[in-house]
Amino acid sequence: MTQCESDVSKLQTLDSPYSEIWQISEKYREYVDAWDFKHYVFGLLLYNYMSIRLRNNVNENERSSNNIHFDYAALDDKTAYSKRNFIINELGYYISPSELYENVLKRSGKNRSLTATLAMVFNNIEDSSRESAGSGTLKGLFGDFDLNSIMLAGSDNGRCRKLTHLMEAIATATDGLIGYEHLSNEFGKVFEFLMTQYAMSESDYGNQYFSPIVISELLVRIATLKRDKVKNVYDPACGTGSLLERLQMNMIKIGALR
Repeated sequence: MTQCESDVSKLQTLDSPYSEIWQISEKYREYVDAWDFKHYVFGLLLYNYMSIRLRNNVNENERSSNNIHFDYAALDDKTAYSKRNFIINELGYYISPSELYENVLKRSGKNRSLTATLAMVFNNIEDSSRESAGSGTLKGLFGDFDLNSIMLAGSDNGRCRKLTHLMEAIATATDGLIGYEHLSNEFGKVFEFLMTQYAMSESDYGNQYFSPIVISELLVRIATLKRDKVKNVYDPACGTGSLLERLQMNMIKIGALR
């Protein structure tokens, strides 16, 4: 068995360290179809990834200059704004400290307008990408995340509670993924584990359109080989998005998604 096949085998079992996200999403989706509910799980997971990646990037840059106690997440937004251009040039997007996943989550229990907060955050992330070399590459990134949908809950308070539970589960399951060097690979595994579970839960319907992980990995390596910029991508498998999610994570990792 190859290493890639071994990784796939691990991803397809509920022994995965990421199974808590799946179990929580199953618990709170209630009557909503799993295939539809996955957009909320993946949207929050991507938001968490982008927040951690930005925080780690800025922290490492500052600490390499002997500012060893620097913590971007602890800055006030006004102070952090001076680093905006640097961050956008480095990553292709910007998230202010108060809008980082971890800080929004800390306030979520008392925030009765969490849906409005997330809508603002997602919009700000997409808008910031227009200032990058990619000029709006992230436009529509959170387009499938309908914060006002009754699929979440019948009331805004109910939607806020459900989103808080999902954010907590994702934060807990990814708590140890703080190493900048391997961050993209680890979050990619979370995406793949969840997509595998969603495909399996949909029986033939889900598996019919699911791009296998081994194939996705090969196509992504071909698509990004010796590239520092990727503008357009064609998915010949016309799949569920597992290929595009893996590609997106890889492009962010190499700095091509901007």
